[in-house]
Amino acid sequence: MNTVATACSGYPQRVRHELTELIQEQINSIEKETYGGATDVERCEYEERWKRIDELHCELQRLEFAV
Repeated sequence: MNTVATACSGYPQRVRHELTELIQEQINSIEKETYGGATDVERCEYEERWKRIDELHCELQRLEFAV
């Protein structure tokens, strides 16, 4: 993907936005687990979100080095 086209299209902002939303969901999950318990499905979703958060973090690092 062309770095200029990527920057112009707002791609980095979309990545940051998704990352921020996922982190907020993780915080909500931690609070739920702490205060009210979470289901096995919710724990699995929590783990999957961490994988996506890691992917997005790596993508942002890649974008920063590409500029």
